Amino acid sequence: MSICKKAAKNVWGNNASILVGDFLFARAFTLMVETGSLEILRILSDASSVIAEGEVRQLAAASRNDLPTEEYLAIIEAKTAALFEAAAEAGALSAGPAGETHAAALAAYGKNLGLAFQIIDDALDYTGQDIGKNLGDDLEEGKPTLPLIRALQTAPP
Repeated sequence: MSICKKAAKNVWGNNASILVGDFLFARAFTLMVETGSLEILRILSDASSVIAEGEVRQLAAASRNDLPTEEYLAIIEAKTAALFEAAAEAGALSAGPAGETHAAALAAYGKNLGLAFQIIDDALDYTGQDIGKNLGDDLEEGKPTLPLIRALQTAPP
């Protein structure tokens, strides 16, 4: 028996999944306003801007066969890593003064965790393991991921 669940986009489609994600993100802003923490609200709004920029960079990089590894890393840093970083930092700050001491360290941890998560997720797109998403989706969508970039850099013509 597999403990993996299907990815939301495989159940409801990409557009519905994005809309629900947008709703949850907006709801998070509402909850942050209710806490009265302008610092947490700033972190989340900054992350929102960075993530949107990352989406644009990814769109511009779509179907490129010559994307440098550095650009791929910048894209995932602006997307997944920024989200993990903001969540970790905001979580620390929500603990009050005790969390403020560790907020910067947790933000750095979240950023690195986000980078690692995205690289692993991209690799799993090619492995055949049942992880709840369709294999090859990133390739089909024209997303240049690290496994594809490395294959194109090292494979003979």
